[in-house]
Amino acid sequence: MCKKCKESKHLLDFGKDKSQKDGLNKFCKTCKRQIDKKSCTKNKIDRSLYLKKYYKENKDRYNNKYKEEYRKDYKNKQKEKKLQKRILPK
Repeated sequence: MCKKCKESKHLLDFGKDKSQKDGLNKFCKTCKRQIDKKSCTKNKIDRSLYLKKYYKENKDRYNNKYKEEYRKDYKNKQKEKKLQKRILPK
């Protein structure tokens, strides 16, 4: 039985929730979707402000991470170009 709509539904209409004794969510999937949608729109501004603040505080960490990824990708692309030149000469 869904706690929000108070309807008796089949077990397949409930999502999984490991924290519950029976392993199922207390809301049916349709009600849970509505709840999640409301909370997402309600917290959208707060979430974006939090992420901006977090990014500013950890900018060096982000930059270093992306620099390393870019270098790896660039090196791999250069290796691929060299292999293609060897395999398919013009």
